[in-house]
Amino acid sequence: QTANGYAPGTPVVPGTTYTSWQASYALGVDLIQNTYRDAELWLMTLLPIHGHSDTNTAKIAQANVCIKAIAKHFGVKVIDQANGYITQENSYLYGHDEGTAIRSLHPNIQGMELMMRVIVEEMYRQLP
Repeated sequence: QTANGYAPGTPVVPGTTYTSWQASYALGVDLIQNTYRDAELWLMTLLPIHGHSDTNTAKIAQANVCIKAIAKHFGVKVIDQANGYITQENSYLYGHDEGTAIRSLHPNIQGMELMMRVIVEEMYRQLP
């Protein structure tokens, strides 16, 4: 799947300015892997959100497809927030901007705790 001129799996070139977040994300993963060769890198999908004007379910799904494709290309593990406790329906409870017209774009303290639970559970689940 191609998004903003970047197809997952396309080589990234350090020093290049990319105009899509997908290519920039891939470049970041590439740079981390090459700088910290012994580090175990995990990527995480985006959370579902409720009522944010810049994002909708289709955009989140497309972004998560790209994140998973980048993870596969670079051979890193993924923590899928779709398996977590924050859903499209309850996400408004866990946004730091709760009660405003823009809801749930960034998690509040309770949202971060639920994300942490998913991270720990998923890391234990993927142990060899």
